[in-house]
Amino acid sequence: MRAPRYALSTDRQALLDGVPLEPFELALLCLVRLTPDGATESDLLLRLTPDATPADGRRRIQAGLARINRAAGTELVLDTGGRFTTAAGLVDCDVTVGSSPTGGDPGFLAEFALADSPEFTEWVAATRLLVRRTAATRRPERRRILAGAAILTLAAVLVMALRTPAPPRGFNPGDPVVLADVDNTTGDSVFDRSLAAAAAVSLRQSAQVAILPPGRIAAALRRMLVPPDRPLTLARARELAVRENVRYVVGLSIEPAGPAYLLNGRLVEAETGVVTAESQARAETRGGTLVALDRILDDLRGRLGESRGARRGATMPLPDATTPSLEALRAYASGSYAWRTGDYGTAKELWLRAIDLDSGFAMTMGALGTFFYYHHDPIEGRRYFDEALRRESRLTPIERLEIEANYAWGRRDSAAEFRARRKLIADQPTADHWSNYGTALMRVGLHEQAIAALTHAVSLDSTEVGALVNLATSARNLSRYAEAAAYYRRAGALDSTVLTSGNIGTEYGALLIRLGRIDDATGHYRSMLTAASLQNRLLALRGLGYVMLRAGHLEQAVGFFRQANLVAEQQGATGQVSLARGRMLEGMALRLSGDSAAASRAFDQAMKATENQRDPGFLALFGMGFGRAGRRQDVERMAARVGSLRDSASPGDRLGVLVLDAERMLLRHRPDSAAMIFAEVSGPLRTMALLRRASALADAGHVDQAAKVVEPLLPDPPVQHESQVEWYWTLASIADAAAAAGDTRTAARFYGQLAAGWTTGDATSPLLVKARAYRSNQ
Repeated sequence: MRAPRYALSTDRQALLDGVPLEPFELALLCLVRLTPDGATESDLLLRLTPDATPADGRRRIQAGLARINRAAGTELVLDTGGRFTTAAGLVDCDVTVGSSPTGGDPGFLAEFALADSPEFTEWVAATRLLVRRTAATRRPERRRILAGAAILTLAAVLVMALRTPAPPRGFNPGDPVVLADVDNTTGDSVFDRSLAAAAAVSLRQSAQVAILPPGRIAAALRRMLVPPDRPLTLARARELAVRENVRYVVGLSIEPAGPAYLLNGRLVEAETGVVTAESQARAETRGGTLVALDRILDDLRGRLGESRGARRGATMPLPDATTPSLEALRAYASGSYAWRTGDYGTAKELWLRAIDLDSGFAMTMGALGTFFYYHHDPIEGRRYFDEALRRESRLTPIERLEIEANYAWGRRDSAAEFRARRKLIADQPTADHWSNYGTALMRVGLHEQAIAALTHAVSLDSTEVGALVNLATSARNLSRYAEAAAYYRRAGALDSTVLTSGNIGTEYGALLIRLGRIDDATGHYRSMLTAASLQNRLLALRGLGYVMLRAGHLEQAVGFFRQANLVAEQQGATGQVSLARGRMLEGMALRLSGDSAAASRAFDQAMKATENQRDPGFLALFGMGFGRAGRRQDVERMAARVGSLRDSASPGDRLGVLVLDAERMLLRHRPDSAAMIFAEVSGPLRTMALLRRASALADAGHVDQAAKVVEPLLPDPPVQHESQVEWYWTLASIADAAAAAGDTRTAARFYGQLAAGWTTGDATSPLLVKARAYRSNQ
């Protein structure tokens, strides 16, 4: 058998017989020869040219390969589609590399390092544990000692490169930091939001440190009376961190350095302003700033106590994890800001622009998937989520799990969402991830489990307002109203705006109603009306409509619902879903008041507003409203839209089909079949479906069964939902059926329940007139 032509010796220093090579080329050859199955281009870029842009790194590697092959007089190293190997039978080596630790060999490249690449030094240390010494073919007569003093480094340098520094005082693994906006003095606005967004992606890959979530930062800025469009400067970030009980702030800056750029990162103690760690990197080109930022954040993560091995094992380079296009990254970051501030239409347009600039930008595809599901367009939502997950190489593990969780939420696949969120907790057991898991449990009605998860989140971070709010929601859904009020008070003490903002403001108003504090609920909604936000005004007006409905003041309820619809019209395209739902509520309240003609017009407008909606759950809710009004044609239209989803794998799709099937059975005078189907409905539509089931049983003459279905709700009727309107019709349906069957006791009970709730209600309501008349005749 012919002996190999060259022998690579790794004992104490790297030597190759007969081939004059520089240290960079020798390091390149070691990586190629000793990486199982050959080294990829990414391996070489990461370990040999960590500070260069990808383009510059590729040029340097290609030049090194050319010099190796030229010095050998043959193709010693082969490039096979981005994977580099040595030519078979040409290079023998004095070690082999296994797949599991063998005790290692401390002599492996003991004095060989590249001074400008600690990444290569780390590879040496990791590989040393896996090598086995062999008897390589040696040709001493051809050997030249080529590396010499240029490739010798002191052992102390190696030790320092591998040592993980202790974290700064008061910092514990998993603690949050506040990430300030980038201080940009280049005059190029593309760096403003893009670099901050990239920095967040980089830091989110770390299990050692958490970032204070954008929602927490936005809420804190509101309490500080800082307008949302003001930059989060380092000074402002320090003040915010102190308020939020966060010890450290990460500040980033970029400035011109001739034709290049100089980036700086600092870890600052919030209270004192002391800089505990600082790192700099230079980027020769605009595009190279992401690589430089990567290097800075890697260094800062090390200063926070994260080992180099952990950083390398869990870090994807920023150009891969986000996008090489700074313009696309800016569009993504600006879209995310628009989304957080409720400007959903702008968010969509910016995210679509980011995709135009980089058609493989997976994070943006995930954001668009969430957008379309949130706006009841599951077809587009599914398309974008699938596209994002097909690009796994463009997602960090954390971002991929977040997208999987959001996708599962969109298609109402709770089991899949729980799996993804439990994996997130296993990888990074932060308060934020525990809070999100608890929220997912809460959404599907697993309130005791949700309370356990959310309580753990609060134990990790006592200022986690979102977890406290959701604890209140779960306690409220378990009818533990005093406990819910206590959680709301704790949340309000931390954030004075939280109880009067968005859906949380609506939920708090509903709790006040359940506690019998009607005047307080009215005052609460009126305080929400003073907000500049159109969405807040819409929710406040709708809340006042529900309060009036509760008291039986139907004309006033209709008036508030109509005002809310005018606000939805002002929101334009982003208000279409709210407008459709508002028109439905208006029609239901009008029908309750006895104005059938006006109700019919409102239902027509609601139907028109749903023309572009394709979400099965949303259409099912409308189907129940139209079904109660006897609008068979509209129910059939809704059913036709979701008919193709009958065999869908999505539980949410199947739920929508199920509800609309039940409504069709009712309208075809098959109440027994409808009641059986409604009994299978779970999730957000469960209460509404339960009431429709009770009505179906009453229609079928099963008065006792219908009464048993609603029995648990009698002490605590539905509030703040279409089911609140359906409640009154259900009481009347059972009472009517009982009266027709001669069951005067049950009829009196349910008519009495209706009349008791509307003691000061509008005397013209047909239901109230009937209820009072029946009671007076008993």
